[in-house]
Amino acid sequence: MLRRDVDLAAYTHVRIGGRAAVLWEVRSRAELEGALAWARAEGAGAPVVIGGGANLLVHDEVAAPFVLHLDRSFADVREEGGAIVAEAGLPLVRLVRVAVARGWSGPERLAGIPGTLGGAVAMNAGIPSFETFDLVREVRGLDLRGREVRLTPAELNPGYRRGNLPPGLVVFEVVLERTSGDPTALAAEARRLKEDRRAKQPLQLPSFGSTFKNPGPRPADGDGAAGSGWGEGAAGALLERAGLKGERRGDAQLSEMHANFVVNLGRARSRDVLELMVHARRTVGRRFGVWLEPEVRMTGFAPADLAALEELETPVGAAPGAAS
Repeated sequence: MLRRDVDLAAYTHVRIGGRAAVLWEVRSRAELEGALAWARAEGAGAPVVIGGGANLLVHDEVAAPFVLHLDRSFADVREEGGAIVAEAGLPLVRLVRVAVARGWSGPERLAGIPGTLGGAVAMNAGIPSFETFDLVREVRGLDLRGREVRLTPAELNPGYRRGNLPPGLVVFEVVLERTSGDPTALAAEARRLKEDRRAKQPLQLPSFGSTFKNPGPRPADGDGAAGSGWGEGAAGALLERAGLKGERRGDAQLSEMHANFVVNLGRARSRDVLELMVHARRTVGRRFGVWLEPEVRMTGFAPADLAALEELETPVGAAPGAAS
């Protein structure tokens, strides 16, 4: 279904966003094919694709020309050849619930992660011990010409918080590995993961989830001995050690509960979030020599707007070349 001049804030977890000149609500593969055919006829170009709107910051002063929203009803899930086949709009919470009820082991590890299956594949969402692509057998999508494309994880070569999907590919279905499990045990594990997330993360406020990716192994420096990581929460631990918990720009705040979560206190704007991210990144980088990489996907921003999220500097008091 085609709609015009649509407010995108309602389509994102953080409740920030401008407007879409055209938005297609996609509830089936046939509707996806129709939307892409319309785009080719109109010369609309590649769409911005939104599923559950988690880990997404949309510029609120720039109109998006063409947006595809994979509706939550685009969510069939079935067993096929010993695997799980699910449509891209399927919310992860529903995937977990169906898998647990049917004794399908594997998806319970996605418990507590927000968003939809298509979005989880696009960014290889996960937790420290698990990523979406640990389950993925095949990704099925349509390119901008409407042709079906099927890709295996080996062909995609996904990375940390990066599904590595080809530009222009719109995922419509995902094939997931599964084994058989006891529904009671699977439900208990899903509940444990969900409760752990609730205890540590500020889920009561609009947020796009983790703001920065966790960095690699911790080097030896004056702030602590060398080790295998930066401690609990990694990026969050660095932000907290830098004194950034509770830091604000407008109504955008680094949560007082978990410093790696930017929360919207009510009327945050996209520029507030960007300024806060740049400040946080520079503060951590100059203190620890660790330049955090954004995990959140940002759309509608000019390259010049995002340049400060890619800069590298030498930390204060460090030798040239010490920044990483």
